[in-house]
Amino acid sequence: MTLKVGRPQTIGGVLDHAFRLYFRTFRAVWILALGGSLVWLPVSILVLWALQTTSGVFTMPLWLWGVLLVAGLISVWCYTAQMWRIHALVEETPLPLGASLVASLAKLPTVVVASVAYFILLGLVGVGLTIAGVLVIDPSSLLARAALVLVLLIPAAVLYVSLYFYLPVMVVDGAGAFASLARSGSLVRGNWFRAATTLTVGTILWMVLYIVAGFLGEVAGAPFGDGLIGFFIAQAVTLLASGLVLPFLAALSLAIYYDLKLRREGGDLLARAQAVGAA
Repeated sequence: MTLKVGRPQTIGGVLDHAFRLYFRTFRAVWILALGGSLVWLPVSILVLWALQTTSGVFTMPLWLWGVLLVAGLISVWCYTAQMWRIHALVEETPLPLGASLVASLAKLPTVVVASVAYFILLGLVGVGLTIAGVLVIDPSSLLARAALVLVLLIPAAVLYVSLYFYLPVMVVDGAGAFASLARSGSLVRGNWFRAATTLTVGTILWMVLYIVAGFLGEVAGAPFGDGLIGFFIAQAVTLLASGLVLPFLAALSLAIYYDLKLRREGGDLLARAQAVGAA
């Protein structure tokens, strides 16, 4: 049974497609998911050591910040490679593990630039709206504070969802950093509520699995107490379990992207047909 869908789906259909992508491609991506997750195990131990020997996060050694950056890049590298392998299986052109890592590594600088731009835009919107809200709304009123929160959340949420699918655009369409952000916004335009609802429901489902992973970690580490061994075991189990559910996020992003693309292409075809008919 093919993993590709040929027509736009309902929200439930998109979520079902995401789960099918997750389960049927899991064997191809689990090693990438674990690699991107378990890289944080030694890093978490180093951070714990630093917090015990320094006065806080911002006084950690500079080299440790470098380690955190490298671990983050490795995680992004592995996550992008997961998305590449899932998409290749959807297209029925399986991509070897090494090839997916090479492709992801070549795209890593573009992914980093797009990600930084994405979060800078979100940050600018948040700061701008906060300043505007504080200047306009009386913060002493409870109703005014609630209105301020709403005013701040809505534009940020619109931007967050609109640009969220830049990574699938890069993988599937080969777009550059800023072109992928623009393409994501174009695809979501007119389908924001559908995309936001699907993404929210899917993310909540993933978060439930992630919380379960954390619970398993705490249970595994509890018999060994609060020392380093207990922390190590708890972190190892948590990262292992959470790594196994991480591919669902990649599958969810791709499933929503495929649906948005089908809807956009269908709308373009309809517009062309109407133009031809009018001529």
